[in-house]
Amino acid sequence: MLDNSMSARLGGVLTTLVAIVGLSLSGVIAQTPDDTACSLDPVTLPLFDATPAALIASTPVVSTTDFSFDEIRDAIAVLAACMNSGDAAFQYAIFTGRYLASLFADPTMTYQPEFEEHIALGPIQPEGQLRIVDVAEIDRLHDGRVSVTVTIASAASTFEDTLILANVDGVWLIDDVVELNPPR
Repeated sequence: MLDNSMSARLGGVLTTLVAIVGLSLSGVIAQTPDDTACSLDPVTLPLFDATPAALIASTPVVSTTDFSFDEIRDAIAVLAACMNSGDAAFQYAIFTGRYLASLFADPTMTYQPEFEEHIALGPIQPEGQLRIVDVAEIDRLHDGRVSVTVTIASAASTFEDTLILANVDGVWLIDDVVELNPPR
């Protein structure tokens, strides 16, 4: 099983969608109301093509792509659709390789083989649904990444998180989570 700190960190990031607070790793979500499909490539195994996580985590992601509010809002919808897929390979595809690797950089804190086993299980029956309530406060950072505040609702709670997105090969992915606000 994933250790509690990783489970809490990933669970928190996942629920806010793209992020997202409070979903456990075993919790999943059903399709978004607008049936937006997850268009991201799934996470593949072995994770990071067997490159040590610490090496990938130490490589910064720089995004030089211009963006519009609509583009970021659409990217958040795709990230939500991936979270709502019920498949861990798509749920974790919402993160940059650098961010995901940072969770495994210290093998004494997290156990990568168990995480890979979780992904290998494949899709499970969705139990709920994430709905995007608001996308606001979009700002370009000095390195080209984008800070965005996202409000997400599940059947039980509403979450507001600040995410850092990076454009990787033409796709906006979560590269960091700055602030996780607890459920309301």
